[in-house]
Amino acid sequence: MGLKFKLYRLLVKLRRSKPKDLDLDDVQQRAYDIAIQMISDKRSNLLYDPIKGRKAIQNKEIFVEIKKNKIIVINGVYHYEVPIDDRIYEHVAMKFNDKMARKFNVVENAVLSKVKNSLDVIKKDIFESKENTSNIQDSNEKSTQSESQPPTELK
Repeated sequence: MGLKFKLYRLLVKLRRSKPKDLDLDDVQQRAYDIAIQMISDKRSNLLYDPIKGRKAIQNKEIFVEIKKNKIIVINGVYHYEVPIDDRIYEHVAMKFNDKMARKFNVVENAVLSKVKNSLDVIKKDIFESKENTSNIQDSNEKSTQSESQPPTELK
């Protein structure tokens, strides 16, 4: 592997790792851990409101909303609003956005693979319909030619 690739991978790892210079209290650490675990869980639904810029994660009965200055955790019985630093928000939002982008790419690739197959089918159908149309036109021309000739008398 080249040096550029190794530097790129190191940069990605540093970007995705938790900021080490943050002083999180116990409650903030738990809220952070819950948000990160739910983002990485495949069964979680990631929700995004583009109008208000809200990000949320739902997994079974647990609902986590990520806001600029707090993480809200609701489990159906309890409701916690944990204040967070901007750097924590940026990190959690980056993880959320990365996961959303990966899910989007999976769906997009699935749709595009079907489109390519469908285009091949459409192309084949068009080719077959052209052959059928030309066969029908040929038979119509023959029948038209036979109709234009005067009928022969049978003796």
